[in-house]
Amino acid sequence: MAERCHICRFDIQITGTTYICLKCHTSVCCACQSKHFIEGNDHLPGFRKYSLDICQFHKCYRDIFCKECDEVVCCKCLTKKHKQHKHDNFERIASTLASSKFPAVKRDLDESKKAVQKLDSKIKKRQKIWQSFLQNVLSVETLLDKQYRQIEVLFFRKKDEVRDIVYGADTDVAVFTKQTRNLKVARTIEHEKERFLLEALDVMTKYKNSKEFVRRYLQFRNDVQNCVTVPQTVGDEKIPTLQLNYDHHSISDIEEVLPCIWFGNQTRNSKRSAKTKRPDYKESELDDLKDELTKKDSELGLATTVIELMTENTRKLCEACEMPNSSVQFEEPPNLHKLPGIQTSYQTFSQCMYGIKRNLREWNTMKQESLEQKAVQSHRDMREHSEVSQERLHRENTEMELKKWHDSALQMQDSVESLQRKISSLQHQLKEAENDKEDLKTRLSQIAGAKLTAGNSNIADLGDKYRPTRIAEIYSETYDSEWTEAMDNAFELKKGWSEEMIIRNLLIVLQVTKYAEKHFAEVKQLKDARKGTAPDVAIMLKEKILANPVFKKYCTENKHYDKVLISELIKTKYAERCVFVSWLMVVQDPEMYIDEQQREGDRLDKDKYKEYTQSGKTISFNVWPALYLCKDGPLLIKKNCSACLSV
Repeated sequence: MAERCHICRFDIQITGTTYICLKCHTSVCCACQSKHFIEGNDHLPGFRKYSLDICQFHKCYRDIFCKECDEVVCCKCLTKKHKQHKHDNFERIASTLASSKFPAVKRDLDESKKAVQKLDSKIKKRQKIWQSFLQNVLSVETLLDKQYRQIEVLFFRKKDEVRDIVYGADTDVAVFTKQTRNLKVARTIEHEKERFLLEALDVMTKYKNSKEFVRRYLQFRNDVQNCVTVPQTVGDEKIPTLQLNYDHHSISDIEEVLPCIWFGNQTRNSKRSAKTKRPDYKESELDDLKDELTKKDSELGLATTVIELMTENTRKLCEACEMPNSSVQFEEPPNLHKLPGIQTSYQTFSQCMYGIKRNLREWNTMKQESLEQKAVQSHRDMREHSEVSQERLHRENTEMELKKWHDSALQMQDSVESLQRKISSLQHQLKEAENDKEDLKTRLSQIAGAKLTAGNSNIADLGDKYRPTRIAEIYSETYDSEWTEAMDNAFELKKGWSEEMIIRNLLIVLQVTKYAEKHFAEVKQLKDARKGTAPDVAIMLKEKILANPVFKKYCTENKHYDKVLISELIKTKYAERCVFVSWLMVVQDPEMYIDEQQREGDRLDKDKYKEYTQSGKTISFNVWPALYLCKDGPLLIKKNCSACLSV
């Protein structure tokens, strides 16, 4: 039966059982070894076959120490290159070294444990520091995200406000530009009219009875100037003056015809003087008067033409200044009603002056409003500039804070990476210390297991693949399989051998291989070799054992020996199997024992034997001997271990 792990109960070929507990004396697989040995501090792992190195030339375990070459070799190397060299058991040498160096190893192990504990405490502290750092980083990151979102919202809000302000400023600038242009036009027209009126007044002052009209006009102009404050300058831009119809008559012509304004007074004075004169005036004087009257009529026509021209120019001036008709009546000079044409022109002129006064008042109001708007706009611009400056300063401060936090985060990240590297280094050192600890435990358990099982057949090395219980199973399987097959092959040869003859010769092969292996020349040298090399040695020694003189001598001394039958049986797998199982028995410490005390005619002990084909109380001949753990030791396998023929 295959060996099982006593914890998980799985087969060895599934889990690969390689450990043995030195306290429980049970097998433990690789999957369960951590649970069994680490959790239970008082449990120690036993000897493992798989901890040995493999020979690179023969693929065997190196378990023999060559003293002359000072190296570990396998059993095949011992028969070839290291033949005739002095050697010793590797386990014995390892045990000696372990016993001499065990205190130092134990002291190193204790120091390693203390160092590991210190490293564990440091690692835990570093982990706490790292966790607190991560929490700080997360909180800083959350704060930065929140500030970034606030800055983004404020930026878009200020961007919209700036866009609205720019749009409103463009509109205000356009309106202000238009108003400034209109003001320049009005100022230019006002200067042109004033210049024209001053020229007219200069001309009128040369005539009689014009002082009152000039005085009234100057008083009216002063009143207008007192009511309206007109700025001295509007701008540097020059506006084209209004083109009036001055090209028809020159100033000199106007100066010549202006005396017609006082034509009525002069006529009335001339009539009054005529009444006082004598009726007997001369004909020459009458002709002069007629000539003068004709001259005056021509002058009156010219004056009427000038008045019409002035009226037309005044109308154009009103249209240019956009002044509607007004019903306001200014004070007229005396006796102006006697000159209807001049009166109409005067009224038109008065309306024009009233329109100019009203336009100047409106312009002043508009100018005040414009100044107020400019002041408001200036105040708004200053406030916006202040807000923009504050926002820029706030943004710069925020960026500086962010940069500061970013630099600190980078420094902390560098420190964290340094700590991680230190932690990795410490973990690597801890892992190496644990590996050394496990290696020391393994070596210690191997040495303890070897000492425990050496020379004591009652304690089985469960890590040994070919321990006594397993050899007993192989021994029983040899009888069930190879023994039966060899017997069938002998019958197939049809040489006339009886069943008893074949059985006796099969037993001779088993006994002689066991006997020959005991006396083989190399047995004493290989006796101390590790039991794991037994299969390889058995195959190597098969031919030498069968050709050994001891084997031939033992066969010839048996009275049931048949040379032809023995030669045929040696060719079968049965002979090879007998050599293999006999060699496994010999290398055990102590070696296993095959019962040879039962002789023909002895009484049958049914506790140790069972009948082969017939029942009886005495033994006729042995078919398959019993197997014991050692001489005078316990019986390993009772059932199907041996058989007998009774009479």
